[in-house]
Amino acid sequence: MAKSLNGWPVLTPGSKLLRTATVPGTTRRITMRADILPLFLALAHDYDEWLRAIDKGAVDDGGYAYRAARAASDFSNHASGTALDINWSKEGAQGSNAGKVFFSDPANRKDVERIKDVYAVVDHGGDWRAKDYMHWEISPGVKLAAVLARIKFLGIDRNGVRHNDYKGARLAVPRR
Repeated sequence: MAKSLNGWPVLTPGSKLLRTATVPGTTRRITMRADILPLFLALAHDYDEWLRAIDKGAVDDGGYAYRAARAASDFSNHASGTALDINWSKEGAQGSNAGKVFFSDPANRKDVERIKDVYAVVDHGGDWRAKDYMHWEISPGVKLAAVLARIKFLGIDRNGVRHNDYKGARLAVPRR
């Protein structure tokens, strides 16, 4: 079975392991692996709340895509349904100046670090040598059990609503 760069099995188009859902608080829909989709729905919601709205302008967010990696001969993590691009028209493609300017702002960088701390099992493409600011993915080597444990710890329901804070304590109001 083919694997993506982060070691997850590649899914073929129409796979029963894929699911599409709406990011809470937005009209944006994303398709990813069904078992990890709630984590990315919650992450996209927090990105929308903390960094920049994702629900404005062109639909420019995407998860699953059956394709090779752009900078390697392996499959992209999008092909395993374990990567999400957010706001590509604003953050831009790999190495974009718009992304560089936006993510060099200390407040925005702080929010990126906050998302990475809360979600713990993800990497941000803005941390790579070849910057890909719009890109979020399950970190290489992270297995499904760790993702499911993080979903449980954060109290994320099937629809991507996070009920717990970053310490696992119940929120008075869920992050819809």
